[in-house]
This record gives sequence, structure tokens and C-alpha cells, in this order.
Amino acid sequence: MGCNRRSAELIGSCDREGCLRADLIRMFAAVLFTLLTFIDSPVRANIIGDLVGFGGDSGKVAKWEFRLKDSFYVTSVAWSPDGKWIATSSSQGRRVHVWDVQKRTVIKELVLGAFDAYFHDLSWSPDSRYLAACDGLGAVLHVYNTNDWLEAHTFSPQDAQDCKQAAFSADGRQIAILGRNLIVASVGDWQRIKMSNLSKGWGLAHQFNAVAYLPGTYTILLGGSQFHNVSKTAKYEGRSAGHVWFLRADEVVPSRDMQAYLTDDRGGGEVLSLAVSPDGQQLATGTMTGAGNPANGLVTQSVHIFNIPDGRLLGAPLDGDITFGQQMGLAYSANGRFVIAGHEETQTKAIHIIDARTYAVVDVVHAGGPVYDIAVDRRSTQFAVATNKEVIVWSLTESR
Repeated sequence: MGCNRRSAELIGSCDREGCLRADLIRMFAAVLFTLLTFIDSPVRANIIGDLVGFGGDSGKVAKWEFRLKDSFYVTSVAWSPDGKWIATSSSQGRRVHVWDVQKRTVIKELVLGAFDAYFHDLSWSPDSRYLAACDGLGAVLHVYNTNDWLEAHTFSPQDAQDCKQAAFSADGRQIAILGRNLIVASVGDWQRIKMSNLSKGWGLAHQFNAVAYLPGTYTILLGGSQFHNVSKTAKYEGRSAGHVWFLRADEVVPSRDMQAYLTDDRGGGEVLSLAVSPDGQQLATGTMTGAGNPANGLVTQSVHIFNIPDGRLLGAPLDGDITFGQQMGLAYSANGRFVIAGHEETQTKAIHIIDARTYAVVDVVHAGGPVYDIAVDRRSTQFAVATNKEVIVWSLTESR
């Protein structure tokens, strides 16, 4: 094949080396697409998608790395702290897949016991020994031992009723289970340490959605909402506003309560997700941007970043845009340099990279669909995003 004018334009000049390079590219493309015609269309679509980065672009800070194609819509993703495994689950099925990150293959499928599919939230112990999975509305919490993938313990409905999330303490000695109540148990013998009643007393009429430990402590953070009668207009009274409660190790009723989203005539938002910086100094919260209706006011707030010691709002770079939906995917990078925010919506399909020092958006990349969850590899700069029937992995550059 000769060096025509079009190939010259593609490579910038028509010198001999350039012609050869252009011809080789064209030959490779011809051979590739000939081979692809003999492959089933679903597999062909995956190969082409991997080659062109479909449903996972690169930005200035976040660089697309690879994808894991799953057999179900991935609504929860968790990356083991040792970096070896990524666990996935779905609100539309009863299975948990454990992926070998290096081989990029499923090495274990766990079948949960609940009859109905539910949002199966996943969490790892800090030593990667245990994988916990909430199983079914009104059901249980399974804890699997990764040495043999057998159940190490099952928390019954008495302790895990309406299980939403579970979180391990940083030292791996405790597990907190957020359900109808908050249960704290010891890891290993799985005995209950304490219970905080969320359906009566101080928690009555509140909504609780997220749980996390403050690093280096046994203080538990609960994200949710409570009703405020502070509106200036009668029709807005009783609006729900987002809160984060701090429950110390010696408490069953929290002594500290931080309001994360305001209630006013433009609408507040409940806390749906929490992320704590590795040093325990910052807290990021996610809500449901765009919730409500025009008549009663839409939620125009989004990801908020707070200083934990004094509760100051440090940044809110996404406020004002109502297209983002729920921030169900929210995490700090392993070094605490960035806040990674994904949104459960189909318009922008955006993942925002926020500088945790300046609180400004420094990059935006895009998933193939709504972002249901985000997990970070604690031993690298990589993070994983659950979207549609896949997990997409990016890496973060350290240049900023």
C-alpha cells in the first residue's frame, strides 16, 4: 500500500517513515476487523469497547485502566484492602462475585440466601480476611472468611434486620451493622458489644442511610436525615434535612450531631453516603441532588466536604446543578488527595474528581451509565466504579 494524501495528513507528513507507520496501522485495523467478524457480537462489542475505552474515558487526572464485564447490573463494589480482590453484587440478583484483580476473572461466586433480590452492600475487613454482605430486606448479614470462602458468621435478623450497610473499624476488631438498629459486634467471636436503638428514643422518625468508622477510633458516623420545622412558609414545614451523628465508643445515644444539608424553601437533602479521609480530618457527604419538585423546591445541593474537628463546611463545588441525582458512589483516594464522586443518573454519567485541599473539581470522567458505587484500592492510585453490567477502573495521577 502506498502513502496517499489522507494517510499523510493523519501522520503529519509524507516522509518514508511516516508512510510505513500509516500503512502498518491500516493493515492492523484491516486484520483486526476481519478477525472480529468471526466473533459473537456480545464478545465483539466488549473487545471494541476495551480498545476504544467506550463507557470509560480518560481525563487530566483520572486515567482509564480496564473494565470487568459482569453478568448482572453491579450496584455494590468493594476493593479488598490488600488489593487482590474486587467484590461485586447486584440489587437484581442473589450472587456475589469475587474478582481476582490481576487475572481479571471471577474466582468465587457466593450465593446469598434471601429469596428476593435486594441491595447487597459489601464491605471488607482491613486485613482482607472477611467479606461482609447485607442479604435481603429484613434478613441477615453474612460474613465470609476469605481463606476458604465459607461463612465465618451469620448475623441473624435480631442483629441485622433491614441491613443497609456494615463497616469494620480500622483495627479490624469491630463491625458496625446499620439496619433497623445500629449493632456493634466484636470480630472473631461475633458477640454483640452494644446496640443503639434507631427506631425509638433519639432515633425516632429519623432516617439512617450510611455508616462509617472514624479512622483510629471506635467512633461511628451515621448519615441520614431528620425533620426540621424551620421553613418560613407553612407548606414547607416538616422538610427533611441531612445530618451526620457521631457515636463515641462509650455511647448508645450520640452526643454530637452535625447538619450536612440545610432545610429552607429551596429544599434540603438527606445524607445518602459518607466518606471519611484516611487521616480522619475530613468528611464528605452525598445526597440526592434534584429531589423534590418545582412547586415545593428542588434539592440544589450535592457533595459537601466538612472539617471533622469543628464541623465547618469546607467545600461544595457541585451545588447548584440539579442533574446529578444520588451520590451513591463517594470515596477518598487512598492518599486522601482527592474526593471521588459518582452520581446515580443517566444524563451526565459523570465521575467528579475533587481536590481535597482546594475543594475544587479538577477533573471529570464518564461511566457507561449511572454510577451505583465507588471503591478505592488502598495500595495504589486506582479506583473502581460500578455502572451497568461492569466495573470500570481508573488510576489517579499524582501531578496535581
